[in-house]
Amino acid sequence: MDKRVQDAGALEQILGMRVWSLIPRIVTQEDRIRQRNRRIAVTVGTVLGTILVITIFHFMVMDLYVLFAKINRYVQRVL
Repeated sequence: MDKRVQDAGALEQILGMRVWSLIPRIVTQEDRIRQRNRRIAVTVGTVLGTILVITIFHFMVMDLYVLFAKINRYVQRVL
């Protein structure tokens, strides 16, 4: 259960003895649900954070139409 021991080789090195068997990680339905919920929360948080940053940029720094016009002008100048 120690997070520092990641595999049988590390355990053998720490104990100085051979490892005879390994217990595989048991993933329950609750673990799968928790992992799925965590993925959903991270995705939703990322999307909302991106929307928030764009909105703050729009109102505090520069109108997005102006930004798009500047980008368009730059692209046309480069091409």
